[in-house]
Amino acid sequence: MNNHYGDPKWRFVPDDSGSVRAMIFQLRQGGAPGLLRRYITDDGKLAAVSFFYPDHKGETIERARNFAEQFIEENPLGEISIRLDRDEAPANAGFFDRENWVDMGYYMLGPILPPRHHTLTVRVRQPDDSYRAESVQPAAEQLPDWIDEFRREAIAADRTGWPDRLADWSNADVDYWWEDTELGIRAVAIHSVDLLVADLKDVDPTPAYQPTGSWTRGVRFVMAGGNIGLLAAINEEVERSHVANIALIFFVIFALHSITYRSIPSGGIILLQVATATMMSLAYMAARNVGLNVNTLPVQAVGVGIGVDYAFYIVDRIRQEAVTAADLDQAIRRAIRTTGMAVTFTATTIVGGIALWMFSTLRFQAEMAQLLVVLMVINMLGAITIVPAFYSIFRPKVATRLRRNA
Repeated sequence: MNNHYGDPKWRFVPDDSGSVRAMIFQLRQGGAPGLLRRYITDDGKLAAVSFFYPDHKGETIERARNFAEQFIEENPLGEISIRLDRDEAPANAGFFDRENWVDMGYYMLGPILPPRHHTLTVRVRQPDDSYRAESVQPAAEQLPDWIDEFRREAIAADRTGWPDRLADWSNADVDYWWEDTELGIRAVAIHSVDLLVADLKDVDPTPAYQPTGSWTRGVRFVMAGGNIGLLAAINEEVERSHVANIALIFFVIFALHSITYRSIPSGGIILLQVATATMMSLAYMAARNVGLNVNTLPVQAVGVGIGVDYAFYIVDRIRQEAVTAADLDQAIRRAIRTTGMAVTFTATTIVGGIALWMFSTLRFQAEMAQLLVVLMVINMLGAITIVPAFYSIFRPKVATRLRRNA
């Protein structure tokens, strides 16, 4: 903080609450109107805390977000802490546990699935500053006498910023509720994801929607925004979308190929080749410090879709050559000498054109070109090496079906 017209001799960092209060009072009295609104609201109830980071790399952002979330959960500051926490598998859950698979399903397909079930938790601060967990009532067992009045007040309240589903809800939508007459608090969980809290000792006791899924009487920390907060949200969505997209693409390729050629082993060979190319491209990104972002996310999906065509060409040529060849190995060699050459020429031509983008000054074009080149080359090599090799080893029936029918 600088005083006396920015004179460095008057710069100081307050180290106690009394100095902070004195500084705020001084700025409010002597500063321009609205000077502190960037940091604290006029009523003093909300304030912003800013942190500075050495970089904006993914691991730095993720570490900061995880630490902040853990600190907020483990260090409630208010008299009462009410949270609506999403159900998740315990930390010691095994890979094959049902809860762990549900977590993975919601991680990849969350936006198209019904909302995940949440559980209402309430903690009250004790005289020794510890927190005691309170018993929460499931709505399936019993509803309180005041729930109808609570619902009417919530529906009639100013719902600016509320989700549309809270415009008209019934008692059947209630999942949990909690009340403490001494503290004057009523909390209701609705639709499993919405939290409404009424503080009867507040000036305005109307039920209020809690967009963060938590409420505290007193001081509380919440995840805010800023550049790091925005990047954290983008990175989380990009990572989830990447896993979901790649998994769905792999499933569609495997299913359609297995159905079209009526051979599950052949679909498995194609899936192995595509998965190998994808993993190698991700390894290249890690080695070159190319981040997974909104620019590189669609390139992975497009690269897989284009590159898998080369494997299809080889497989179909093997089936055609197996009709006249002496055995399957001879059909594979003929396919590599014919279609393999065409695949190599096609991939080289495409890579040659895309490679010029690598010299672009636009980051999007340069990164997209790098990934597409790597994906095209790896898919081409996999189509003329991995696919024929595994066809020779496993010898799926699809390779000789045409010969038997000829």
